[in-house]
Amino acid sequence: MSPPHYYDVSTSACAPQAETLHTAAARGDLTRMRHLLAADANVNAPNGDNSIPLHFAAQAGQVESANLLLTSGASVRAADDAEYQPLHYAALNGHAAVASVLIAAGADADATDRANNTPLHHAALAAAPEVVALLLAQGANVNSSNDSNRTPLAVAFIFIV
Repeated sequence: MSPPHYYDVSTSACAPQAETLHTAAARGDLTRMRHLLAADANVNAPNGDNSIPLHFAAQAGQVESANLLLTSGASVRAADDAEYQPLHYAALNGHAAVASVLIAAGADADATDRANNTPLHHAALAAAPEVVALLLAQGANVNSSNDSNRTPLAVAFIFIV
């Protein structure tokens, strides 16, 4: 008889069959997320690149996952190794509903990543007009320049036009 599998429900250092909070958040599996949180999964546990489950929910456009994580104490301004906050991922993937939830929870519309791109730069790159409008309504700086000295408008023009 093989020994039982023990794993940390918070991180991706789990047995292969175990689903982490990161994965459940990306899949929108609220039942699994509630189970993991009830088992004391760390809502802000970083994975290998320091992404927390909220990064995964934002990238996948999972509004309900994001809401559950935020009400469970997830850090809306957590940064991964590239200094992306969850709002950067929502913007880059055109997820306006998730971006709205993140902003309501205190996300910074002018947060910069490692290359000094703001969520508005990412929304412009993604050609995501709903996210652009949301960020502009929140007062995002349209004149912010990234490390390549490009504003969000320049990013949109160069990469989309």
